[in-house]
Amino acid sequence: MTPRQWIKGRSPEEIQKLAQKAGTSPGNIKTICYGGNVGKVMAEELCKASGGIMSEMEILYPERFEE
Repeated sequence: MTPRQWIKGRSPEEIQKLAQKAGTSPGNIKTICYGGNVGKVMAEELCKASGGIMSEMEILYPERFEE
C-alpha cells in the first residue's frame, strides 16, 4: 500500500499515531503521502511504524504501485 492509499480515510489520530511511531510529525506524513520526497531512513521507519502495511518500495516509489 502506498502512503497516498494509506492516508485515505484515516483520522487525525491515526496519522498522529503513525507519525509518533515513525519519529516524525503529522505534517511530514501528509507531505510524504501527497507526493513529497522521502529519504531511505524515513521510508524504513514508516514501513516499521505501519507494521509492514506500507513497504519501503511503495513509500520510495509510489508511482510504481498506484493504479
